[in-house]
Amino acid sequence: MMNKRLSKLCCELKIDSIDIEEKVNIKDMIDRVNGTLNTDINERKVYRRQKLIKTIVIITALLILATTTVFAAVKADILNLNFMGDTAPYSDFVDTKKQSVTDEQYRLTLEQTLVSKYQVFVVYTVEGLTDEAIAKLMKEDYFGIGLSEISFEPKYGDRATISNLTQNEIIGLKTKNSRTFQLYSSSYFNEDDVDFTLRFACMKEGMQITVPMKCNVESKEFILEGQPYGNAILRYSPLGIYFERNYKTQNEMDTELYFRMKNGEIKTCNDLADVLPGGRMNSYDVFDEKLKLWRYGSTGLFYEIMELSAFKSIIVGNIEYDIKDTTKTKLITIDETLRPFELKPVIKDETTWIPVEALCSKLGAKYQWNEKTRSAKINYHDEIYILKDGSSTLMKNGEEFELFNPVCILKGQLIAPEYLAFGMHFKVKPKEEPWESSERRRVGTYDIKNTVWVVTP
Repeated sequence: MMNKRLSKLCCELKIDSIDIEEKVNIKDMIDRVNGTLNTDINERKVYRRQKLIKTIVIITALLILATTTVFAAVKADILNLNFMGDTAPYSDFVDTKKQSVTDEQYRLTLEQTLVSKYQVFVVYTVEGLTDEAIAKLMKEDYFGIGLSEISFEPKYGDRATISNLTQNEIIGLKTKNSRTFQLYSSSYFNEDDVDFTLRFACMKEGMQITVPMKCNVESKEFILEGQPYGNAILRYSPLGIYFERNYKTQNEMDTELYFRMKNGEIKTCNDLADVLPGGRMNSYDVFDEKLKLWRYGSTGLFYEIMELSAFKSIIVGNIEYDIKDTTKTKLITIDETLRPFELKPVIKDETTWIPVEALCSKLGAKYQWNEKTRSAKINYHDEIYILKDGSSTLMKNGEEFELFNPVCILKGQLIAPEYLAFGMHFKVKPKEEPWESSERRRVGTYDIKNTVWVVTP
C-alpha cells in the first residue's frame, strides 16, 4: 500500500523512478537540496518562494511515506533554468529527445535543446563509467567541465556561427558518478538550421553527438531605416534580441534601444534583457574601414519569454518604428530618466563605487533613507530594492542578490559596489578609455580619480 502511494506521489511530482530496494540517505537528500539552492550567481536560475515550498513538500512526503527510498534523477527544465514567469506555454519549443554516445570511460548524453535563429541552449550530462573516470569528473577543484574539454560547433562553419558560448553546471542534478551542464549563447546565427556536433574531449575520437538545430521558435529581422549613419538591425525571437547600429566614434556608442509595450509603456533594453555577465548579454564593436564608422552590436536574453504581440513599436534614438510595419515611423522624445547619463563615481580603497542617492536622482527612482534601520529603500521601475549599511546583499522584492562587497556610508553618503548595476538592471561603463596610450597603460599612470561613468538605464 505504501509503495502504491509513493509511486502515485512520484508521478504527480514528475520524478522518474524510485528504487525501493535501497535505504534512504537523508544526508544525501539534504546535500542535493542545498546544492540546488546554492547556485552560482552567473547562472540564470531564480528561486521563488513557491519553488522552495514545493521542494520542502517533496522531501517531507518522501521521508514520511518511505524511509527505504532514494532520490531518482530529477529532469532538467531548460525553460525554468533560464526564464522567469510562466514558461509552460512554450514547452513545445524544447526538444527533449535524448541521444548518448559511450566508450569504456564516459557516457555523454544530450538531454534537451532549445533553439531559435539567434539563441541556443543545450543541456547535457557526462557520466563516469570507471573509478578513474568518476574520480576525475568529481574532483573538488574541477570547476565544471571547461569549454576546452567540451566542443559545440556547427558541422559546416561557413553556414552558421556561434560565439560567447557560456557553460554552467546544474548543481541540483549532480550524482555520485555524473554531472549535468548547460551551454548557451545569445550570439548565435543559423539561418539554414545547420546541425551542430557535441563532443567531450576525454572520450575516444569519433564519439560525438549530432545535435539537430531546426528552429521552431518564431524569429524575425527588422531593418530600421533613417538612422544617422545607416540602417540599424534588430533580430528578435521570444528568447532574446540581437541589435546592430553604426556610430561615428566609440565614445558615443550605446544601443539607445527602447520598446513601447502593448499598454503604451516605454521599456529600456535593460528592463527586458539580462545584463548579468557570463554570456547573457554581450556587446562588440568593429571599425568599418570603408565606411569610416564603428559598427556596434549587442545581444541579450529576455528575463521572461516575450511574444512579439507584447510589443507595439521599436524605438532607436529618437525614431519610433511601428512593429507591424517598420516603414511607418515618427519622431519621439525619450524621457531623460530613460536615456544614458554621466555619473561621477566615489573612490574608496582605489576602487570605484556607486553614489546611491545621486544615481537614483538621475534614474528617476524614489530614494528613502531610514536612519533607524540604517537602510535605503529604492522604488525603481515598479521594483522595490533595499540596501542596508554594512550588508553585501541587495534585497529585490524580498529576494537576495549578492553584491560581493558591503554597502557603506562614506562622508555622509551611501555608496554601493558596481555590482548594484546588475541587480537593478542598468549598465555602467567609463566615458572614455582611461589610458591615452599603451605606454600609460603599461606604467599605470592613469589617475582613477578622473573616472566618469556613462550609466545606461
